[in-house]
Amino acid sequence: MKILLWLILIVLVVILGFESRSLEKGTTQHYSIMQLEFADAAQGKTMLKTWKQTPYAGKTLLDLVKSNTHTDFFFLIVYTILLIIHSNGEMQQERNLALNTLLRLNLFLAVIAGLSDVAENFILLYDIHHTTDTITYLSSYWVTTLKWALIAWILLVWLVSVIHTAIIAQQKHGYPC
Repeated sequence: MKILLWLILIVLVVILGFESRSLEKGTTQHYSIMQLEFADAAQGKTMLKTWKQTPYAGKTLLDLVKSNTHTDFFFLIVYTILLIIHSNGEMQQERNLALNTLLRLNLFLAVIAGLSDVAENFILLYDIHHTTDTITYLSSYWVTTLKWALIAWILLVWLVSVIHTAIIAQQKHGYPC
């Protein structure tokens, strides 16, 4: 199951990367999806307007942004499941109560990160739909920041736990640390 999920994740990363690269190359400003996710209203409107006016494969770059956002829904499901699976697996190995508790918290935080990504995507789709509206724009900045902060925290807890488990295993087998 894990291998299949990792393979799907890799395929999705390649697709999202190709789309992102096409967006960056498509305009002289080299705008990226990541920039849109963190953009304020003025910058976000400018980016969306530029993408809407730039032809790409018989459509516009804005259509590519929309496609990228739809693909990201699959990506977020896969990475959320992987975060949960790997946190749970590491939790089963971790004997330190504090680290085990943090790994248990990771299960909840992974769901919150995934839900934050869902909210971010809906905000982006809303903004894409309202590109011609000069007043309406919702920034996904805070939702995006929350998502990345949670993912960073989860990865940090994993790293500490993996190192801790390795040190304990070395000590158990009599190897110097």
